Amino acid sequence: MRDSEKQLRGRILIENVNISVNNQSHYLLRNASMQFVPGEITLLTGPSGSGKSTFIGLLAGAIDPKDSDWNVSGTVTVDGETSAFGDQDSGIGGLVFQHFALFDDLTIAENLEIAHDHNDDSSQELRHAISELLKDIQYGAQVKTASGGQRQRIAIARTLLGKHAILFLDEPNSGLDTASTKQLAILLRNLARELHIPIVVVAHHFRHLIDHADHVLVLNPSIAGLEHVKPDLTRLEHKLHQAKSNFTGIRGKTVSRYSLNPFFGYNQLRKRSLGNIRWPWFFKFLGRRLWEYGLSPNALLFTCLGSFLVGFVTTWFVLVYLPFRDYLLPVIHSDALAGLAFTELRVMAPLTTAILISVRNAALISADTGHKVYTDQYAAMKNLKIPQFVY
Repeated sequence: MRDSEKQLRGRILIENVNISVNNQSHYLLRNASMQFVPGEITLLTGPSGSGKSTFIGLLAGAIDPKDSDWNVSGTVTVDGETSAFGDQDSGIGGLVFQHFALFDDLTIAENLEIAHDHNDDSSQELRHAISELLKDIQYGAQVKTASGGQRQRIAIARTLLGKHAILFLDEPNSGLDTASTKQLAILLRNLARELHIPIVVVAHHFRHLIDHADHVLVLNPSIAGLEHVKPDLTRLEHKLHQAKSNFTGIRGKTVSRYSLNPFFGYNQLRKRSLGNIRWPWFFKFLGRRLWEYGLSPNALLFTCLGSFLVGFVTTWFVLVYLPFRDYLLPVIHSDALAGLAFTELRVMAPLTTAILISVRNAALISADTGHKVYTDQYAAMKNLKIPQFVY
């Protein structure tokens, strides 16, 4: 009786969901309803471009319908509490991104710590599960030193620390071989049972995942609905063939997987996120930015060398290409050279230094922001309740 009550409490109901684009000229989903049961794995598949990532992105809050062309409606019920589908404050889903979206300027340990510090304390079961998940990981190492499989497990562990009601994985077996995919399926099965949470896996290649799935949903764009299929490979392939044969793509819409605006959802999340600032992390990020943009050896070398070269070239051109050189050179050498040096020291050098620092930092900030946007790091921060527009 206790197990059944626990399962009922954790069940997630999604009802009457409508997702449309281009002023309702095309529906991705129409009046769709589903439920996700704790301890069970649901495989979500469908034709390429049918909107699977959009659907879970809306559930996880990685896509803000207010900042996009999507029109959404419906309800989501978790533990008896109902909220609007696509509401940025609902935050029911933790999302493991396809390319993991790990924070590459932090160590592996810091990737986990920042998620832990911005969410509720972890239970003993969760700490044990994460310990087993990362038992071969060197926590003090940089993210870039980890292998692809290790990065995936780190991303799963970090997302679990977000304490969401459901775990989404977007194409988790992309780039994995057969053996690694089978290991991933077993890992997810064990996590679902140990932590008693529902897990939804979005996958195109499901041959080695379907054996561990309790439910299979096919997003069929020809009927704008979700179809339930028994976890049988032959039936699923047949259903997908039917769905693909009638699908021509979402017309007039280039689907962005997640928001490309690092400040997306700002108006809705500003007050809540400001209350979620952890000042040690704020000053850690601030210190790293100051070091990178102005105090690191690379920054100082670039600025000093650039200022010296500009000053030297300017002085050299003045002396070599001076008009009436034969008459003015003795004057410059005797009297005006000191004035020229004074002008360069007080005006040219600071001005050149400021220009070089501005240009270098503008390029660094643009590159860093672009990298974090297109690797989904900003979306991951938002999903973990980390105030990305502050840090």
